[in-house]
This record gives sequence, structure tokens and C-alpha cells, in this order.
Amino acid sequence: MPPAERVYPAVKLPLLAGGDAAAFFPFATTGEDNLRVTTFGYVGGSAVDISGRIRQPDGTLTTFSYTSPASANGLARAVEFPLGAGVLLNLTLHTTGEDLLFGHCFAIVQLIRGFTGATVVLATLLQGYVTGTQHLAWPGSPIKHTREFDGLMQFGFPANPAAGAPVQLVVLPGLIWRPVSVKVRFAASAAVANRQVFVQYFNALLANELSRVAAPFLVTAGQDVIATFGDGAFVDNATMGVSLHTQGLPAIELSQGFVLQVTAASLQAGDQIQDVVIGVRQWLEGRT
Repeated sequence: MPPAERVYPAVKLPLLAGGDAAAFFPFATTGEDNLRVTTFGYVGGSAVDISGRIRQPDGTLTTFSYTSPASANGLARAVEFPLGAGVLLNLTLHTTGEDLLFGHCFAIVQLIRGFTGATVVLATLLQGYVTGTQHLAWPGSPIKHTREFDGLMQFGFPANPAAGAPVQLVVLPGLIWRPVSVKVRFAASAAVANRQVFVQYFNALLANELSRVAAPFLVTAGQDVIATFGDGAFVDNATMGVSLHTQGLPAIELSQGFVLQVTAASLQAGDQIQDVVIGVRQWLEGRT
């Protein structure tokens, strides 16, 4: 026999005084409960704006809105805002100031007991990346981790080093980088030697080499070439000039303090590494 069909009628939301429907998970707050807004980001001049509604104990519906500068050093910036007694109905949060891309600012909104000194987190209401046009809203927005997207594509243009020196790029505090492309111009001096351009990954303080990827060609005295590294297999065709060869990069993620270095085997004192462009997928790590 086929299973009997079951019908689950929708539950009617309770109405508060004045006809407002309660949220699925409304929070009744006391005078000791407040909001904490924590942001992570790297864009100076940006801020977050949080607004919402609360039903006070006497039935009065009030709104609130607060604005606070967002983090600009990659690490957590937490600010507490008074909430008061009543029932919290809804929240919305967005950025203001600088025009941010998705991935520039990560925000967490929590309900806390206390305001200064020792506080207790009672609930996490909002958590995710936010921009000026893509708001976070409670109820509605899911709780997200900083790694739950493909990463923000960023490019670095380090200054040209002195002759005979490598290029180093250090991962800034609070960030995770996955290098996806490196382009470097290598001008060999007249010194007789076979050089080979390569990219190295080191952990913090250059203590250990994690990986090394070399260009699939040698550079001889007086040559001026471009070496490129990127996703996928390298192009290695004998009919192509050395400047058109591309080598793949490993899928290694570098966290705070790790180093990406561009250099060459048999690097000579007069050799010049220049015009380096490094592309990375970037995430905010969410460090305090």
C-alpha cells in the first residue's frame, strides 16, 4: 500500500501588540543585554551601520541605528552598543564609507550579557561578509565562515629590489593567501652563468621552505626575459621563445607571516628581478 499522505499546516506566527509578527527566534532582553559588533577588514575609511527594531516592555516599538569604523588592519575590531530591555525583532547590517568588494569586510553581531569588563556571549545573530549593497539580516542570513567563498582576487606589485636581490612578499596579519599567478621580468647581467627563475614558499620568519617551483628554461648572460607562473600545466613548446613558457603553481595556502619569494638559481650580483606581479586568492582569517 502506498504511504498515507500527511499534511503539515503552516504555524501561524504570534502577533505582538500593534500587529507585529514575532521572529521565529525572538530574543527577550533585559537591561543587561547589549550588542557586540566585531569586524575584520583591510580597507581604511570604511564603517559598518547596524539598525534594528525592539519591542519595549510597555509595548512601544522603537528603532535603533549605530555606526562604527570597521577594522582596517586585518584583525578583530569589536564595539559594544546598548540594547535595553524588550524583545529584539530584527537587525540589518551593511558597510558605509568606502565602496567595498565582497571579501573586504567580515562582520559578526552577537548578543552579550554585560557591557564593559567581563561579558558573556548569549547568541550569535549575524556572521558573514558584508558590503554596502549586500546586507546581513537577522532573521534570515545564515551564519557563515570566512572561508565559505572562492576568495577575493588581489594583486600585489612589490617594488623592484636592488640588483642581485630577490623579491619577497609577506602575508599580512589576519589574511590567508593562495597564490595563483606570478609574473616576473628577469634581466641577466653579462656575467657568464645559467640562471633559473623560481618561486619559493616559506613559513613565518623564512624558517622552512615549503615549496619551490622553477621556470622550465634557463636564462643566460645578457638575456632579458619574462617568466610567468599560474594554475594548470606549463606550456613548453620548442618553437616558443623562453619568455612565453608558463609553469604551474601548487595549491598551497599561506597564512599570516608566511613569505612568497621570487628569485633565481645562480643569481648574479648584477642580475635584476623587476616588474613582479603576484596574484592571490585572499580570505580574512578572523584572528583576534
